[in-house]
Amino acid sequence: MEHHSRSRLTSIITTVLVLSILVVCLTLYDLVPTPTIYENLTEIEVQWRDSPDVFVTTTRLPQRGLKASERQALYKTIRALSGVSRVDAVNLLKLTIANTRLGINSTLSHLLEVKVKYHCKNCTRESPPSLPILALGANATLEYDETWNGFSLPLIGVSPSGRLGNIMGEYATIYALHKIFNVSAVLTSKQKHEFHGHFPYLSLPVIKIENTKKWTTLHRGNDYNYVALELAAAGLLGPKCFLQDDWPFEMQIFNTYRDDILREFAFSDQLILKADAILADERRLFNSTSPITFIGVHIRRGDYPKYMKSYSTKANLSYVKYLARAIEHYRGLHDNIIFIVASDDRPHARTLFMSLNHTKVFIADGTAFEDMCLLSRCNHSIITLGSFGFWTGYFSPGTTTYPDFMSTTSREYFLSRARYERAQIENFIALPYT
Repeated sequence: MEHHSRSRLTSIITTVLVLSILVVCLTLYDLVPTPTIYENLTEIEVQWRDSPDVFVTTTRLPQRGLKASERQALYKTIRALSGVSRVDAVNLLKLTIANTRLGINSTLSHLLEVKVKYHCKNCTRESPPSLPILALGANATLEYDETWNGFSLPLIGVSPSGRLGNIMGEYATIYALHKIFNVSAVLTSKQKHEFHGHFPYLSLPVIKIENTKKWTTLHRGNDYNYVALELAAAGLLGPKCFLQDDWPFEMQIFNTYRDDILREFAFSDQLILKADAILADERRLFNSTSPITFIGVHIRRGDYPKYMKSYSTKANLSYVKYLARAIEHYRGLHDNIIFIVASDDRPHARTLFMSLNHTKVFIADGTAFEDMCLLSRCNHSIITLGSFGFWTGYFSPGTTTYPDFMSTTSREYFLSRARYERAQIENFIALPYT
């Protein structure tokens, strides 16, 4: 009898201990964040139905009271407002929303407000100059506690491509998204190398990417659509390292931070001194007692005659009519004008200005950085097509004329009048191209 009593007591004590341990384990499990899908994909199975707007999740992770209908609503709203369509970006969005335990309700509430304000039939999508123009607004974010090499995730960078003007646009876009979403953003060592030390005040941290396979590459959508990069910066594609390719140039986003961008792209003292010396020499040669107005002109040729045929079968890239209008525009406003001309085809630029019968011309023959700095030191600007010219006008303290190029195909040129106006860039004046 005594033996049975001891056995029963031992059994009771053992049961109590097991239950106590179980309670402690459950409590700790509730306090310690469960690994995300990006840490342990074996924990999750995601099944997609045929319709891209419907998804079902099967997961062993606790959903913390978030309803499937709420996730479905958030996913549909993001798709509708952003227009994101690339399969790779859409799948990342699905995975993130299907398995996140973050604040979906507040994000959804913000998006519905954006939808009412900016996506109704009678309202415009424009934002005041003090606010960046975003697909989803600045408050549609998901934040994480995860890090990589000391950087909070998500982390965004750009795989540099194109020439100087393109790479500057890539940096400006990443910088602006960093400011908007407080997202980690980096300047790759390859990108920094392209700047050759001529922009000494760039503030984004520099990293060397040893293996791009560890990064998630983002691609642009149709018609220069980089909305996937915006979603990544907002945390809506998960806590990952993202590398954007295809040279983003989101001036409707970075123009909000124009003063910051101008500080980031402040030229080195060496370039400024050389540019000012050239202008001083031209001023002396002009030999006038009246004030002189310098008009910086950039004429883009190179690969552009072939490139612009994708926007218009009639595009022969003749700037004659446009330049004649731009010259007369400034002649009507200023006396004693000297045109400082830079081009990637100097003989063509010289011949072009000779045909326009204007003798007060200086043809620059410096490097790309020297020419850009020289044009930026002029009082006003005339630009043609291409991103290099855009930056010379953007840096100009005065006004800038640009060609109102009209595409005759289904594609819209990324520096079209509609995009300039949408970005609300001040002091840029459109003149007819033909």
